[in-house]
Parts: sequence; structure tokens; C-alpha cells
Amino acid sequence: MQTIQQSISDSMRVLEKWTEAQTGTVHDVTTAEMLATMRELLASDLSARGFMAALSTSQIELSGDFLKALKEAVNEHPTVSHDLIVKNIIMSATASIQHRNSGKTEQALASQAVSERNCRLAELLSNEGLDATLKAASTAIESFEKRLADSSVATSETDQTNDYWHKFFRRWGYSRELLLEVRSTYSSSFST
Repeated sequence: MQTIQQSISDSMRVLEKWTEAQTGTVHDVTTAEMLATMRELLASDLSARGFMAALSTSQIELSGDFLKALKEAVNEHPTVSHDLIVKNIIMSATASIQHRNSGKTEQALASQAVSERNCRLAELLSNEGLDATLKAASTAIESFEKRLADSSVATSETDQTNDYWHKFFRRWGYSRELLLEVRSTYSSSFST
């Protein structure tokens, strides 16, 4: 069974090959080849997580044939793709703030760069579904920790969506204050 680390490593190798093709240091890779690989990577949860994590830190230019293939692949796998883009914004932004607050400037800047790259991805891939996922996360941030005392079962679609995001926030130990700072810092992404 493949681990997330293996999935990230595999995706990094693919992205490095495509980056070299963009810069002309190796033979060209066709849009169709990139699309086929992306479809495969986004088809399962683990490989999608690895691919999106690798893409967050890769040096590949988010343009041209690569962007064209990425848009098509994301549109074919919107739920997992949109979810991971938003989670990557939140996770790297919270890490940046935590590193900054701990005096770890280099780590804070690296995490900030990842957040900014994911915000750029959200901007380039923006569509109704991704915008709705960003809005749902923003709404959940607003209501986070307000509902902790209320242990009732979520009944509306909004409550279920909030519960999904609240579980994610609790899993990673985020506070409402930290999440509000993330939302404020990256307001252009969360205000779609």
C-alpha cells in the first residue's frame, strides 16, 4: 500500500519532468500526456493528495499547456481537487502564522509561499464549484467554536458542510482566532 509520502514523491518526479519540458531541457511532453497522468493522479484520494501537495511546492509554471491540462483534470475530479486546494490554503497559512509567532522566519516564509501558490491555483482554476468550496470553508470558519456546545446532529446542508470543515479544523488543532486570521490574510480567495 502506498503512503502519502510515496504519493508526493511520485508526483514530484512527474512535475519535475514537466518543469524540465517547460524550460526546454528535455523533450516536450504533450498536453494529452499531462492530462492522462493528471486524470490518473486525481482519480484516487491518496494520489490526489500527493499530487496537490507536490503541486503546492513545485516550481512548474501555472500556465500554457500545463494549466490547460490541469483545468480539464480538475474539472473531471472537482470534489477532491477543490477540497484539497482549499485545505492546502488553510493548512499552509496556519503553519505560516504559527511559524511566524514562534520566530521561525524561514519556515513562515516557505509556508506563506505555499499558501500564495494555492491561492493562485484557486484563482486560475476558479469556477462555481471551487468558489462554493471556498465560501463553505469561510462560512465554517465564521461558525467554528460557536457550535461546540451544541452537539445536535446536523440537519441542513449548510450544517453538514460546516460539520465537515469543523472536523477538519479540530483534527489539526486550529483555533477560531487562527482561522479568522487566515481568512483575513487571504480574503481575496475566501471572498469569491
